[in-house]
Parts: sequence; structure tokens; C-alpha cells
Amino acid sequence: MNFSSEYKQIKKNYRSLIWVENFILWMRFKITPLDKLLELFPESGKLLDLGCGFGGFSYFFSIKRPMVEILGVDPSERRIKTAEDVYLKPVNIKFIKGKIDDLSEGSFDAISLIDVTYLLSEQELVKTLKECYKKITPGGVLVLKTMNKARSFRYLFSIASPIFIKWLISLFGRKKTIEVFGSRENKPRYYRPQEEIKILESCGWKVVDVFDTPLKFLIYPNIIYFCKK
Repeated sequence: MNFSSEYKQIKKNYRSLIWVENFILWMRFKITPLDKLLELFPESGKLLDLGCGFGGFSYFFSIKRPMVEILGVDPSERRIKTAEDVYLKPVNIKFIKGKIDDLSEGSFDAISLIDVTYLLSEQELVKTLKECYKKITPGGVLVLKTMNKARSFRYLFSIASPIFIKWLISLFGRKKTIEVFGSRENKPRYYRPQEEIKILESCGWKVVDVFDTPLKFLIYPNIIYFCKK
């Protein structure tokens, strides 16, 4: 599937992307196997895009799944404002600043966690996965995409790249740019598949399938966990 037209359409829809936000959006589309993710999401119902950032994937899913109600949630006020500041907002999408335990609504048919869990400590990850389990309908799906730590070379290269880019930005970028790219003090936390599966199952999830789908054109070790309640 060719996503270049969808990416260009989504990019042009934003009113206030600065250059580093546009770079992050472009990179996320490049490194994410969206065709595989689409296969795993239902064609109707309610989807929670947890840790949605600027909302790029939320808008993509709204285009590809017009019968799905999409809620994008992110703790960053700036990112939610950027996600909201568009020329044309689809009727099947909305955004909220916060975390999953801030949500009063539940009964989602699907939840996506795309390159989010590495930001959490193991305790925070367990809490988040348990909250996801509470807020999803029986038979609902959780789609978690992250990096496969077991692919040692790809993993080490992938975690080194953003550190190098952030260092370059700190030399030549403005303070606003540095904040957008990320001012996190915590080190990224990734797991080997057997570790991730163990955590998911301890939170009640049934791991139906695991898709180890590293990119061929970039050194990035994608892995997707497809889970059901």
C-alpha cells in the first residue's frame, strides 16, 4: 500500500506544524507498517489512539476507517493543540489532552499504542495496560507497536539515532524546537518479545499474534502485538 498521498494530504491539513514536527510526522509514517495495523483494526466501532501525539495516525485512520469513531489522547497540551489546529477536521475524530485514566468514557472496540510504551516505566506500563483492559469491550482488540529489543543491532542503531538528532537540534535549533522533539529525561524502555508478552498477559490480555516486521529500507525493528480481551 502506498501512503505517500495520504501523508501529503494529512500534512497539508495542518495549520501550525513547525519543521521538526513535520519531520517527526514524516518519519513516523516512514517507520510504521500502517498496512499491517489497518488489517488488525475493526471497520466500525470506537478506536482509542492512545499517545496520539500530533494526531497524524488518528487522521490517517479516520480516512481509512470512516465508519470508526476515533478518539486521540495525549498528555501534551502542545501536541493536542497542533492536532486540533487543522483546516478540515473529519466528523469521526476528536482529541483530548490527558492519559487513559483521565477518560470517563469507555467501551472502546480497539485501542492503539503506537510507539508509546517505551516512554513508560514498567509500573506505568502495567497500569496503562490494565486501564486499557478496563475500557475495552469484550472481544475488543489492543494493537501495540514498539521496537523489538531482541534484534540487537537494529535496536541499538534505532535508539542511538534520535539521541544524535536531538543533539544536533540542541546545537542549531531553537528552544521551542527542542521541546517539541522531546525533553524526556527517562531513558527509553524496550523489551524482548517474551518479556512484553508476559507483561501483557499479566494485565489480562490474550496475545493472539505477534508480527515481527522490521523495515527493509530502514534499520528499524518494528514488532506488533495483537491482543484481545
